[in-house]
Amino acid sequence: VPVPGRDGRVGAVRVSASVGVVDGAVRRNWLLLAGLAGLIALIVGLVSTLLARSFTRPLAQLDDSAARLGDGDLGARVDVPDDPPELRRLARSFNATAERLESLLTSQRGFVADASHELRTPLAALRLRLENIEADGPRHRREDLDGALAEVARLAELVESLLILARAEDAPAPSVDVPLAPVVEARLDAWSAVAAERGVLLAADVADVGVRSEPGRLEQVLDNLLSNALDAAPPGSVVRVAAHPSGERVAITVRDGGPGMTLEQQARAFDRFWRSPGSRQARSGFGLGLPIVRRLVLADGGEVILGDAPEGGLAVTVSLPAARWAPDRVGV
Repeated sequence: VPVPGRDGRVGAVRVSASVGVVDGAVRRNWLLLAGLAGLIALIVGLVSTLLARSFTRPLAQLDDSAARLGDGDLGARVDVPDDPPELRRLARSFNATAERLESLLTSQRGFVADASHELRTPLAALRLRLENIEADGPRHRREDLDGALAEVARLAELVESLLILARAEDAPAPSVDVPLAPVVEARLDAWSAVAAERGVLLAADVADVGVRSEPGRLEQVLDNLLSNALDAAPPGSVVRVAAHPSGERVAITVRDGGPGMTLEQQARAFDRFWRSPGSRQARSGFGLGLPIVRRLVLADGGEVILGDAPEGGLAVTVSLPAARWAPDRVGV
């Protein structure tokens, strides 16, 4: 800085200081910032890794379980994580799907085994009768031929029942309103000859209501229920069909005056090929009537309940969604 005087500049003042202290402080600050940034980056990396593993671990387990399920391990399941909600829902959906597949495959295996067992008996009887006819040649006995034809009819009936059961498991959802009174009246008329032959009276008390069902499905349900009821009903008794609205559903009940079922028998009644001991079905039926009814009713969004009838026999109640129209009640 110049120093002025009377005769002009007389000198100058120079002040100097070392910037090393400042440079050192700046350097230290940069190093501190760099170290802090590295520490933050390390922490962020560790946290990110842990978070990523928390997301990928359930996905890896899900992938492993899916592979095991695809290889035939029906017991493959995944743990349901607490978070995030998306993975929790995905894990639950996978477990539900796996349980459904296990149930379906187990049921299918049992179905195939039971069907094979049931088909073996009439096939063996048919083979024996045909061998007898072959051995007798032109002098074969008429009863052998009639027996062979009866076994063929029995096989055809069994195959038809199996086809109905298979179609019922893949049946579409109901889409139309079906009035009950005409259907019940037609089915009672169709079974009246069988009932008269066995000395059983058919009676109905049906409200003028309808249900949601596929055309033809309700007829199959009633045919199986009436067939079972007539098999159980003793001569001189009455098989009753009643149908009344129950809230947004309709309850259809078929009851007989037969021996009924114990609670243990009712628990097994929907098993395929199971027959109540002592019934006519135990001697001639296949034990597919109630399983078919259950599958058809489930396909319509309904349910089947077994109970005791006031007459002492069995009461089968079918609950189905009510039709969208609601007419007044009338009797049949």
